[in-house]
Amino acid sequence: EYRIRQSTRNQKSKLQSQWIDKEMLPFLLPVLGFIVLYSKLGHKEMRFIFPALPVLNLSAASTLARMSQLASSFKDKTPSMIGRFSFVGGIFCLILTMVGNIVFVAVSKWNYPGGEALIQIKHHLAGKIVSARPVHVHIDVASAMSGV
Repeated sequence: EYRIRQSTRNQKSKLQSQWIDKEMLPFLLPVLGFIVLYSKLGHKEMRFIFPALPVLNLSAASTLARMSQLASSFKDKTPSMIGRFSFVGGIFCLILTMVGNIVFVAVSKWNYPGGEALIQIKHHLAGKIVSARPVHVHIDVASAMSGV
């Protein structure tokens, strides 16, 4: 009975060590701690989270590679199906993230009042003869905040 329990524990710890990359934890835990602590602040800006993104991407890539290995390495049906399901889920999340990025970039492009204002000025001045007099343009708050 002791041998059976010990072998079951060894199998569980082996399976757990295959699912969790302990080499990534020293890099990932401080970043996750920073994000959790930063999330508690009242005033948040995404630019302060950008330095954490490479570590999160590295962790995601490592996890996806591990899921790929799990999907093909087991001879037992149950872990293999779990590995395959998690790998397909990871690929689905990757595709969903890519589609989301494409949509958000398109929306950001349309939601740029400063750029729209510059295009309007260009069209307005295109048909007129430009004199030596300087042209004055007022930049409102929304345009100034979005980076004209």
